[in-house]
Amino acid sequence: MIKNREYRPPISGSEQAPLSQFGSLSTPDTRGVIQNTHEKHRITPDKLGEFTKESVNTYLAIRQSENYNLIRRKDPFLAHVYQTLMQEHPVLRCVKVIDENTNGAFYSRISKLNNHFFQTIHFNFSNSETYLRPNTNKNDSLGLDYALKTIALKTGAKYSEISTNKHLITSFIMMHEFGHAYDFLRNYLSVEAHKQNENHSSTPDTIAQALPRAYNNDYENRLKDLMTLPIPGQTTSDNTSEKIQFFANRLRALGIDPNNRSDVILHHKKSYRETSSESFADNFAATYIINHYSDFFSTANSPSSSEKARTHLGEWRLINDDLDMLGLAEGKSISLTKYDQKDGIPFLRNKPEKEEGFLLSKLKIGEEIVLLDEGNPDPTTSRKQLPRVKNVFILPTKKNNQIVNKIIIQLNDNASRNNSQYYLVELTNKEPPEIIVDSKEITSNLNLTVGSKVLLMKRELNTNSIFKLGDIIGGRLEPADETHDRPIMINAPIILSSTVGEYTGIGNLVDPDFMTGGNTSPIIKIYRKWKRYYLRTHSSIYEVIPYV
Repeated sequence: MIKNREYRPPISGSEQAPLSQFGSLSTPDTRGVIQNTHEKHRITPDKLGEFTKESVNTYLAIRQSENYNLIRRKDPFLAHVYQTLMQEHPVLRCVKVIDENTNGAFYSRISKLNNHFFQTIHFNFSNSETYLRPNTNKNDSLGLDYALKTIALKTGAKYSEISTNKHLITSFIMMHEFGHAYDFLRNYLSVEAHKQNENHSSTPDTIAQALPRAYNNDYENRLKDLMTLPIPGQTTSDNTSEKIQFFANRLRALGIDPNNRSDVILHHKKSYRETSSESFADNFAATYIINHYSDFFSTANSPSSSEKARTHLGEWRLINDDLDMLGLAEGKSISLTKYDQKDGIPFLRNKPEKEEGFLLSKLKIGEEIVLLDEGNPDPTTSRKQLPRVKNVFILPTKKNNQIVNKIIIQLNDNASRNNSQYYLVELTNKEPPEIIVDSKEITSNLNLTVGSKVLLMKRELNTNSIFKLGDIIGGRLEPADETHDRPIMINAPIILSSTVGEYTGIGNLVDPDFMTGGNTSPIIKIYRKWKRYYLRTHSSIYEVIPYV
């Protein structure tokens, strides 16, 4: 997964050049599945010159007045939010706001006419209740429930209080969409504009040259993120049983039970919100809410008693029902700092006792914690066992205009129920190591033989590869060469024969030519990270996913 881009508020209200002359909104269409579609979205180098000064002037058109009037007619409170945003980030004035019956979205469009570039935010101003009360569809309910809990954690409020605060929720969601715009502006378009002009000034001609490259970089980085999701490339949590079953073995390798649909949907939603672009937009929105606390939380500005929420900074609270939100999942590397106790009150020593390792399974109330010294779930790996988890607490604190949630776990051994142990838990973001394996291990552990059906999911972009970024190829494994009956061998390619027509119940998850098979370049290394297996070839890296 791409390292998250941290959102940092600007030092002052004015943006530095070249940001001062343009704004943008760009993320691939979230309505469709992004797989095997690289060339459909990418702007090729031969089209760089098609953006002209005139078309960019259209792109730079200030739409603030028409946006404000539209929002004011629909929701005066959000009009105030929008107006404040434009004062703080005037670079976003060119983004067009559209009132649409949607669950909140934003798009970038490249018009065939004059190659114009457009950015739009779609928001349901006419029925904003959709952001507070989910549809009857269970998947929608789970997805919205998770989104609201995310907002609560990032703003320091309780879910029970925030879930009825209409002003806060709708403001956060609208700011999230504008956060995507600011992400593109700061992390893509600004970077390319700087490259284009050494004087760091922006003109329509400069922007015309920078836009296509910025758009391509944004698209490719987002695609890399989407291909790491539990259901790769699936941008929503509305996963059908067929799609879940199609990637069942991959889900198991991620510590997700494919037979528990709710578990799959929630993990998928969490993974999606943790992608670099989504987390940047969430942090942008949360920072706005925190900076405008009195506008959203104080009783004086709440039109009804149902919209009285408050932050809980510096206040410990139980979070047992939201453990999955904290990211303490199987395979995650954590650090545990032990608290001592005096008269029943926990305190930290000057040199506290610490534990660190990878979680063998996700944190659960009533279950023991098992830490692996190395990121290898092999039974022979050294491990440490801690007592059962009794309670989990969080302490929301404000740091650099963002909310940081400290996590404390209370452990109780059955033999000493009255002697609780307390640990501060921190995610270290340490990746499991690459463990070199041979062809025998991968074929044995994944139950692969000649004739087995597999997916090869591309993990690395290389211009020499015959497959494009984000492609998934699939088919039946053939012998690696004429003299062996093994399907996977070092210095031999993976050969897949077509299985077109064998899978008809997976909808638009894959393109029609998805299962046409194909050959990779020769394998130079086979390795495992946690429970997932990878092949490095001369031209790429592939994750190997067996069919069920």
